[in-house]
Amino acid sequence: MQLTMRLASLILVTASGVAFAATAGLRSAAEPPPTASLQAHVVPTAVRSSSGTTTIEYRVENAAASTDSIDMVLIDAPTGSIQIRAPEPQGSYYVSARFGDRHVAYIGFVGRRLRPGQRAGGFSIDGAGVPGIVPFWAMAYEPLDSVIVEDVDTAASEPELFSPGRLSGYTVGIVAPPADLSAPALIARLDSLVTESCHREWVTPEGVCRSLRAKVAAGQMGALVRELDAQRGRHVGETAYFLIRANAELVPGRR
Repeated sequence: MQLTMRLASLILVTASGVAFAATAGLRSAAEPPPTASLQAHVVPTAVRSSSGTTTIEYRVENAAASTDSIDMVLIDAPTGSIQIRAPEPQGSYYVSARFGDRHVAYIGFVGRRLRPGQRAGGFSIDGAGVPGIVPFWAMAYEPLDSVIVEDVDTAASEPELFSPGRLSGYTVGIVAPPADLSAPALIARLDSLVTESCHREWVTPEGVCRSLRAKVAAGQMGALVRELDAQRGRHVGETAYFLIRANAELVPGRR
C-alpha cells in the first residue's frame, strides 16, 4: 500500500488502488484489507444535553473475536460543528472534526493500535444539537509500504470510504434539533428513538420495549427514567440507556 500526503490532508492509496483522505496532521489511516475482520463498538459513557448543546463521552471497544487491530474510528457529525477531545497521554491519539470534506469525530490510535479484546475511553465531543443515532466507521490497521508527498484531489475518495458496505455500526451522536420543540413533538421523537433502539436490539426483550413505549406515550418521563435505571445492564444496553434518558430529559414539563 502507498500513502500520499499533502499539507492539509493525508491521501491513502491501497494496493487495490482505492484512495482515502484524512485531514491534517502526520497520521496514517488505511482501508482494511479484504480479509480484515473488525467487531468494533463505540459506546457512550455519558450524555449531557441542555440549552441546545450536547456533550457525549465515549469508549471504543475492539471485540475479542476481531482478527485485526483498530487504526481509527470515524463517528458521523451531521450538524457540522463539533469539538472533539482525547484523553491523556498526548501523542497516543489523533483527533479531528473532519475527514476530508466530511464532518466527523475522527479518533486515530497513534502508536498503540486497539488490539482485539481491548478498549479505550475518555473521548468526548460537544456541539450544538441534540442526542440522536448516527453511523460510525472503524478501520483496521494496515502497515504502510511507502510515503510520497504530492498534491492530490481527495474529493473522489470519500464516497468509497463512507459507502454502506464499510459501515461498522451505530451509536449516539449529535444531530440537528427538530423544528418543533413542543412537548408533544419531542415525545413523538422519543417514541421513534425507543422503537429504533428496540429494532437494533439495544433493548430486549419485547416486553421491556412495550413498557418503555407505554411510558413515553403517557408522557411519564420520570417513570421512564426510573425503568431505564432499573433495566440498565440487564435489558437496556448502554447506547439505548444514554440515548433515551438524555432525550427524555429534554421534554419540557416532564413528570
